[in-house]
Amino acid sequence: MEVITAEKIPHRPGLPGERVEWPDGCKFIWAYSAATLALGQPRVLSFDGDEETNPVMIVGADTVAVYVEVGVATEAITGAHWQWFQLKGDCDYCLVDGGTDVAKDNYLDLPATKTALYKDGVAKTADSVAIAREAFTGTPAAVKMVYLLGENVQIS
Repeated sequence: MEVITAEKIPHRPGLPGERVEWPDGCKFIWAYSAATLALGQPRVLSFDGDEETNPVMIVGADTVAVYVEVGVATEAITGAHWQWFQLKGDCDYCLVDGGTDVAKDNYLDLPATKTALYKDGVAKTADSVAIAREAFTGTPAAVKMVYLLGENVQIS
């Protein structure tokens, strides 16, 4: 059965940092992004202490010594904007790069400075962000179905 996660995205503005969790485990956060984002683009959740832009979703950088949360943009936006990002659960709109063939059930990670998830392998690692729910081969990145693990991960 295909899950329609778009129906689960809260259809209202949130409060900065507000989290919404559905009974099936899907989690969302209302966060700021200073950049233009494509639908399904993964970003790293960060905090800058500025009440006007906190929490903020940023491009991942090497965080081998630090664990971070990764969220996926629930809509395409142009310029600085607040919006819902999905953190966990079935996600029907995540950007995945198929340059290295991705098989269904492969683990996916978010390499530093990338704007899509990439194949991590058949076994979970400290970098694993999601599990592919469909196979994909090819570039550029395309919107695909994944299961977001919702765990703190390393970006490398």
